[in-house]
Amino acid sequence: MRLSKSKFIQLIARPTEWSARMAMLKKAHVSELGCFFLFKGKLFISSQPWTEVTSYAGFRTHPVDHLDYWKDLQRIGAVPIAAR
Repeated sequence: MRLSKSKFIQLIARPTEWSARMAMLKKAHVSELGCFFLFKGKLFISSQPWTEVTSYAGFRTHPVDHLDYWKDLQRIGAVPIAAR
């Protein structure tokens, strides 16, 4: 699933209500599912709390895969286009 630029920026920016919910879930020790990249010392994370992730046939999956997340990071200029 490819995110629109505005949705991607919203996920990165973590709006106030999302941040508050994430803080509550972290305090409750709710695990997260997602993907991440470490590029030149900077960590990029796309994740959701386990309780918010959709289940398909008993398996939970994050709606954004690594390849799409990397392309989105390139598209918004967070990492260089030429970086692999």
